[in-house]
Amino acid sequence: ILRRADPDDKNRDGISGRPNRVQGRLGRFGWKAQLSSIEDLVTAHGRDELGITSAAFPAEVPPQGLVPTCDPAPDPEDDAASIAAKADFLRLLAPLAVAKPARIERKGKSAFRKARCHLCHVEKLRTGPNSITALHSKPVPLYSDLLLHDMGDALADGVAQEEATGREFRTPPLWGVGRSAPYLHDGRAATLEEAILAHDGEAAASVRRYLALTGSDREALAAFLKSL
Repeated sequence: ILRRADPDDKNRDGISGRPNRVQGRLGRFGWKAQLSSIEDLVTAHGRDELGITSAAFPAEVPPQGLVPTCDPAPDPEDDAASIAAKADFLRLLAPLAVAKPARIERKGKSAFRKARCHLCHVEKLRTGPNSITALHSKPVPLYSDLLLHDMGDALADGVAQEEATGREFRTPPLWGVGRSAPYLHDGRAATLEEAILAHDGEAAASVRRYLALTGSDREALAAFLKSL
C-alpha cells in the first residue's frame, strides 16, 4: 500500500494517493480508510449501526445529540471474545467465485485500462505474513490501492476522519461491485456508469477518457466490472 502512495504526484500522472493513519497504524477499512483492522471494523460498525458498545467504543452514539434512553444494558456490551469471533468469521469468509472471463469482459478490461481506471483501482494486492496459510502472502484481486484520493467538491461529504479530509475517500475495492448497488459513499449512483461519471478531482481525467470510449467499449467495461 505504502509503495503505491504518491502524495505529491512525483510521477506526474495526476494521481496523488496517500495513506490514512489511525493512531500511527495504516488505515485499510471504511470509506476513508479510517479503520486499521477487522477488529476495529467490527467494533466501529457495531456501535454506529447496531448500537453495540465495546471496550474500544464504550459510549453510545447520541441519537440527534440526545442521551439514549431506550438501551438499559450496561456498557460496554460486547466483550473481547465476541469481537475476536466476529473478526475471525469475516477474515475467513471464502473469496467470491470468479468465472473465466468471456470475450466481452476481456475487451472491457482493456477499456478499463484505456481509461486508466487501474491507476487507483489496482488489480491485485498481496497479503502480508500470516500464521494462517490461506491468508499468507496471497494475491487478492481487490481492484483498489486502499489509498486516499481527492475526489473533488461534487463528491465531498465534508467529513474528516483521522487524516482524511472531507474531499478524500479510500479507493473502493471493485471485487463484487456488480452485486453491491447502489454506489458511492452516499448511494447516489444507481448504476456503475452513474458512479463513474460522478468521479471528479484526481479521477476527472479518467472520466474524460471513459467518455471518449466507443459505446461498445463502455458496454464491455460495464460487463467487465460486473464480472469481478
